[in-house]
Amino acid sequence: MAASLAGRKVLVVGASAGIGLSIAMRAIRYGADVLVAARRADRLEALVAEAGGGTPLVVDISAPDEAARITDAVSASGGLDLLVYSAGTAPLRLIADTSPEDWNAVMRTNVVGFNEVVRAVLPQLSPTSVVAALSSEIVDHPRPALAAYAASKAALEVSIRGWRDEHPRRRFCCIRIGATVPTEFGDAFDGDVLRRVLDQWVTQGLMQEEFMDTDDVAAVLVDTLAVLVAHPGVAIEDLVLRSPSPVVGSAQPAIAHARAADVDHPVG
Repeated sequence: MAASLAGRKVLVVGASAGIGLSIAMRAIRYGADVLVAARRADRLEALVAEAGGGTPLVVDISAPDEAARITDAVSASGGLDLLVYSAGTAPLRLIADTSPEDWNAVMRTNVVGFNEVVRAVLPQLSPTSVVAALSSEIVDHPRPALAAYAASKAALEVSIRGWRDEHPRRRFCCIRIGATVPTEFGDAFDGDVLRRVLDQWVTQGLMQEEFMDTDDVAAVLVDTLAVLVAHPGVAIEDLVLRSPSPVVGSAQPAIAHARAADVDHPVG
């Protein structure tokens, strides 16, 4: 499976941390020609140095017109076989406390950014290319204080279906991810809000006892996508990765509180 990515042209958007970082590292080590895109230049430089390859592309996908820089970079690399969109952000806010600025930020990164990137690279996709975007399992079960994030991922999934319908010979893969650690997803969460909603997450059966490991998730995704790229007659439209562990029982709120202090990514 690893060999099927050797020499392939890959773009990972959101490659500076979390699952995106692990995906980029693995693709580079498999011999792919990888463009690693994110906002933080120092993180991308560290990634390239550690992986021993890859081309950094500093871009803020939430800003207008930044996708044009991706077009130029993909063109210079000679096209694209695989796009993985892993960029994402989430405000931890109750809906009543979610400001227009919060909504704009999460939608701009999680939805508009994806569509702008696909629009930018569409003419340069190879005939056998795959476009994959990371969604979240909370689309079906939004958690209190993460409604804006869930709404953005629902909009992302509708966008993916729209691209698929309008370009039926292209392969667009929606990947729902469950709770995974370590990532930086929850680094900016308001601690007071998190403590208030954790018990609700547990009571509603929305917290699992164990989370997936970031590198394990990346391994499954990169190997799967590598095989998919090599077999253009097959499409994977929807993929769900989640821990096989049971949910935390409603009588165990202390577990959730303790876990929130230890992990970076309390939800998918």
